[in-house]
Amino acid sequence: MEYNYATSWDPVIKTTWTKTLRSLKHTPDLNSLEIGCGDGMVTNWLLDNILTHNGSRASVIDHFNSSDIFEYNTSNRSEKINVLKGGSAAVLKTLGKEPIYDFIFIDGTHYREDQNISMGTFADAILSNPLLKPGGILIFGGRDDSHQKGIEPFMTNLIDQYTTLARDPQIILQKILAK
Repeated sequence: MEYNYATSWDPVIKTTWTKTLRSLKHTPDLNSLEIGCGDGMVTNWLLDNILTHNGSRASVIDHFNSSDIFEYNTSNRSEKINVLKGGSAAVLKTLGKEPIYDFIFIDGTHYREDQNISMGTFADAILSNPLLKPGGILIFGGRDDSHQKGIEPFMTNLIDQYTTLARDPQIILQKILAK
């Protein structure tokens, strides 16, 4: 199938993800959460490279203002994808507070128009934190100053719950296992 992506992978990011997530590859029944899935490029990469076990699933949150392109790009694997439509803060609040995800990628800026991007990133991080299993991996997608301003307060307040796996080109954290 030929995909119709509006963006392309930064080769450094792709290499970092491959290295960081390789321990999860082929693990049975993995669950991932992607906040801001756009055209499905990351979703497809995860399904092709990490969520390879039959029981593994990808959940995605997006407003889906133009869902046709996402649906087209992921149509050959829709049975492995749980699509959650809406703003990330509202959707995350419906998912409970139990750790159910092995991997979370925060790349959406799903905030109200009267908020700034950093507040959206911070809210996504805080609301998804209890959903990440101990040992799970959290990746922040935004590399610009607006995203960084939301990541810093999260890191300041909750860094004792995480080990830093990478800081460049993206911040990648692993939740500390329960003692």
